[in-house]
Amino acid sequence: MTNESVTKCLCNVCSGVIKFDLADAGQTINCPHCGMETVLFARAVEDQPAAPPALAVRQTPISFDRIKQIRAASCYPALRGLANVGLVLGYGFAMLLLICSLAAAFGTIATVDGAARVAIVVGGVSASIGIGILTKAAYEWAVIIADIADVLIYDSAERRPFA
Repeated sequence: MTNESVTKCLCNVCSGVIKFDLADAGQTINCPHCGMETVLFARAVEDQPAAPPALAVRQTPISFDRIKQIRAASCYPALRGLANVGLVLGYGFAMLLLICSLAAAFGTIATVDGAARVAIVVGGVSASIGIGILTKAAYEWAVIIADIADVLIYDSAERRPFA
């Protein structure tokens, strides 16, 4: 490479500066900085906006035991526990509503006629099913939020060195 035929461009992935021969413009190479494929283009580096500094990513994987330690020290167990308590309470309320509606319709002290009895049962069963479905949906959303928190915890652990 002669100095006249050498130019620079930025990696399409990490924005690292790559020197290359002008004759190689348009070729796809693996970036010497990040190892990802990038296309060489003949455009002055000065024309490019300043790239933000690349995040330092941990090169060695974190052990599963270390991830368990991170989770134990975070809000993950509390979020999962709260989701489980909400699930039990919601299902318990749905069952209580169902039992109360059946007792009101068919109990020994029931003084309602046939049509009212059917209405009480249908209303109680429908409300119980609806509460059960809403409870399960709320539980799933709470678990999703807990899992997102877990991913963020794991991701931040990947980006910071540990002692």
